[in-house]
Amino acid sequence: MRKECSSLTYKTLAAFFIPLGISSSLTSLTHIIINGTLSRADNAAFMVACYAVAFSMFGIVEKPMIVFRQTSSALVRDKKMFRPLFIVFLYVTAVMMTISMIISFTPLGTWMFIQLFNADENMVHTISLTFFVITFVIIFSGIRGIYQGVIIRHLQTKWLTIGVIVRVAAMFLMAWWFTASGSITSMAGAVIFLTGMCIECAFSVWKGHVILKKTPESGWSLYKKEIMPFYLPMVVYFLFQTMLQPLVYIFLAQSRDMELSIASFALAFTISQFLLSFFMYTHQIVLQFYQRDHSKVWTFTIVLSVIPVLLLLAVTLTPAGGWFMNVVMGAEPGLAGPTLIVLQFFIVKVLVFPWVDFFNGFIMLERRTPRMMVSQTVNIVVVCLVLLFLVNAFPEWNGANGAIAASIGEMAGLITVICLVYTQKSSSRTMSGSMSSDGRGSIRIGTGRRHRFHRLKTWLKLFHPTTIFNQFTKIRNKLFSLTFLLMAVFGVIGLSIFYLLSEIYENKIYEEAASNLHLASNVLDNELKNMEDYTFQIVTNPTIQLHMEQLNADNNDYNAYRIRMELINRLNLYLNQESYISSMLVVDGNGNIINAGFSPDINLNMEELISRIEEEGGGNVWKGFPEEEVLVSAREIRKKENLSLDHLGYMITMIDLEAMINRTLNITSDKSFVITNESGILHSDTFESDTIDTFLGISGTRNYAVTDVGNEEFFVTHEPSRYYDLTYYNTLPFEDVDSQKSLIYQLMAGYTVLVAAITLFISRQSAKAISRPIEELTRRMKKVQQGNFDQVENREPAYLRDEIGDLQRNFHIMLNKINDLIKENYTKQLVIKETEYKALQSQINPHFLYNTLDSIHWMAKMRQKTQISQMAEALGNMMRNIISKKKPMIQVSEELEIVENYITIQKFRYGERLQFSLDQEPGTGELSIPKLTIQPIVENAIQHALEEMMDPCSIRVAIARKQEALAVMVRDSGPGIDEKKIRQIHDGVVKPKGSGIGLYNINERIHLMFGEDGGVTIENAEEGGTVVTITLPYIRGEQDV
Repeated sequence: MRKECSSLTYKTLAAFFIPLGISSSLTSLTHIIINGTLSRADNAAFMVACYAVAFSMFGIVEKPMIVFRQTSSALVRDKKMFRPLFIVFLYVTAVMMTISMIISFTPLGTWMFIQLFNADENMVHTISLTFFVITFVIIFSGIRGIYQGVIIRHLQTKWLTIGVIVRVAAMFLMAWWFTASGSITSMAGAVIFLTGMCIECAFSVWKGHVILKKTPESGWSLYKKEIMPFYLPMVVYFLFQTMLQPLVYIFLAQSRDMELSIASFALAFTISQFLLSFFMYTHQIVLQFYQRDHSKVWTFTIVLSVIPVLLLLAVTLTPAGGWFMNVVMGAEPGLAGPTLIVLQFFIVKVLVFPWVDFFNGFIMLERRTPRMMVSQTVNIVVVCLVLLFLVNAFPEWNGANGAIAASIGEMAGLITVICLVYTQKSSSRTMSGSMSSDGRGSIRIGTGRRHRFHRLKTWLKLFHPTTIFNQFTKIRNKLFSLTFLLMAVFGVIGLSIFYLLSEIYENKIYEEAASNLHLASNVLDNELKNMEDYTFQIVTNPTIQLHMEQLNADNNDYNAYRIRMELINRLNLYLNQESYISSMLVVDGNGNIINAGFSPDINLNMEELISRIEEEGGGNVWKGFPEEEVLVSAREIRKKENLSLDHLGYMITMIDLEAMINRTLNITSDKSFVITNESGILHSDTFESDTIDTFLGISGTRNYAVTDVGNEEFFVTHEPSRYYDLTYYNTLPFEDVDSQKSLIYQLMAGYTVLVAAITLFISRQSAKAISRPIEELTRRMKKVQQGNFDQVENREPAYLRDEIGDLQRNFHIMLNKINDLIKENYTKQLVIKETEYKALQSQINPHFLYNTLDSIHWMAKMRQKTQISQMAEALGNMMRNIISKKKPMIQVSEELEIVENYITIQKFRYGERLQFSLDQEPGTGELSIPKLTIQPIVENAIQHALEEMMDPCSIRVAIARKQEALAVMVRDSGPGIDEKKIRQIHDGVVKPKGSGIGLYNINERIHLMFGEDGGVTIENAEEGGTVVTITLPYIRGEQDV
């Protein structure tokens, strides 16, 4: 059962939180087991990639199930409250399993795996099967989460750690079995994951069921309408968290070094999340302990938030960081250094994250989880804006941009959630000032919040379509306005359809052009890559290397000539094997040039070319000559023997670009293919050189555009080379596209004009047909206003068979009724006059009773019968005050006089058993109160308290001012009232005995007079008895209400 105690210790907090942190950290170990197993497969890269894609999709689908842990820990108190949450879980599970099956076995899943996760087509089948197996984890993950919420709620978190340990052990054994059998596939990883989750789920169900069985019912109820407003915002919140990392990757792809940016950020993000995994449950501290001792909760959280920062500082600022990156993470030096730099910028995020979770705990505590989406939305928006600035302003910062943006976004989220919690507490304090408790935790809301809600509702009504429509005073105008609205709607729909069709048409053209260009660029890239590899084979050929060494070492002219000729023959052999190579140049260590093949007439700047080769470290360098359509490949020749890498010379290969393009690409007659680099156009089968500026301008914007080239418009798509500093363009005359769009424009314009003409004509005729009988009816009504009933009544027009006809018919029925009521009212007035006369005569009776009681009083006094005298006097005064006061409001002093006379009479009946006291604040006697408000409550106290007990009963009336209100409290020391009966009294189910005035009637009378500013509340006092509190507005004097 849940442990409740008056004092909270740090030991209790640690015993609760540490197992939670350990279980979260151990969960990360399960993924290490699976990835470690898959890395031992024959085709490890393929298996790991398939499992990673399937698990990424599963991570999105599983989010709604994970949230059940937080929902259960916040809402479930006993078995009765557990059942409705489990029913909601079954609905959510059915929906998520349906979605998962669609992803697994329909083309939608294939499209998502390829488009969203960049999976290759040959991987899709394996990914789908792996995802199908992991899908069943959803069921066990949700069940585990619900029961773990119960375990957390009852502070038994050590069982979570034990469950995860059992899960890890089972997964390790499964991984060992798959490894020993040699049947390791991505499906094996899914089976290992499913097995571990099943075992942890079974353990959680066992322990959670034991706890629920021992927990007594709390008397609270939980309904679906309470669960969903708490649960759904939490799901959206966690989905937003999942979106954050992919969004950062999208922006980091624009950095100077994309691969290093994404790799360093991903590695740093993984390390920071691993450090934070132990501290991701600070919201549970708030949920379970804040109301018991908030000061200790704050102190404990402050200490917790510092620990991950200290660990991250140790990793980033000490030599331990380099050891951790090299040994534990296995990162290369080129990646380890940038990752440590990125980690330094994650320090702010690591410091802030526990506090975001902490303040989210307050929002969960108040069950206002929709507010959590606000802070997460602010976080995402700020991250995107900061990344947009940093990636464009400082692209050289690479992965650090992502860490900076994530930290600033987390700070913005923290500031937002603090503001939300502050406003939430302020509104709670304001509400508590205008509430009264009924002793059961129920709350009666005062007028402040109602008025604010009423003002908001009134403001929103101004924008309601009915309000706007009713601004027109005539039906004809309303019909025309409605017609205009319909035309506008149909116009917008038509234009939207047109726009959609245009977009679809243009996208089809773009997709076709992009597909062709992508294929062409891949073909050319592959050819150029083959050329690069081919030249590398040449320069590393042992014969070529031997000739170069001999040329550099032998100074004999004859030997040098012989070696050059042998080298030329060898190069000619290579030339004959590749038809795209027109010639080859070799520069030896002495600067001598050996030429093989036919060299085009180009101005080859050897110094510039050699300088670029040295900048690239001896690697391949491309240089284009657009006029001759020649592409030059140049690289350094280094000695391969014993890996000495001594300089031997340079090799320059000249490629016939035009021949390569003509032989590899199939360009149709209506399209053109263009290749450019930083120096200009390398190839163009249509455009001249002066169009280079136009194409370079396109490259800086989108990957497609409509642009003017010369005097003609072209639809142009472009794509950069995968390997080289080249850009490929595919062009299509835009006239073909524009002619089809013009036809759609003409059809749409004709359709709009035709619909407008028909609609206006029909609306005009409809307006006349509808408004004419209404105007006729209006004229008849004006005659009735003048008092002429009979003239209208005698006219019987032909009624229409619609609502207007019903209105005419009912109007004439109403006239007949009015005539009948006029006659009936005349008769009633005569009866009323007679009744008033008799009522005047009946006023003699009270005076007769007063005189009689007064005579009894004096006769008893003369005969020394004091008790009879006092009773007669009290009864006479009481009747005089009740009957003689005609107004509904009297002064408090007069009401208390009635009460005192009533108590005097009752004391003669009950004697010492009735003990009455009055506590009145000075100045309250002149305030106004509804007549017979306090006396019936005192009478109820005598009936339900004094008469129900044998011991003396104390009845105390206290009157005091409370801010701008008058508070009257009637307290008795009786046995109290059952809670069920209190609810019945509030609902008016309990009726007063005899002719008495019940509490419900008093409450209703006060509400009729003062609205929500007054009322009656009933509650059981802690020390015993019943307390009835009357709240009235502060009114001085006898005012009419």
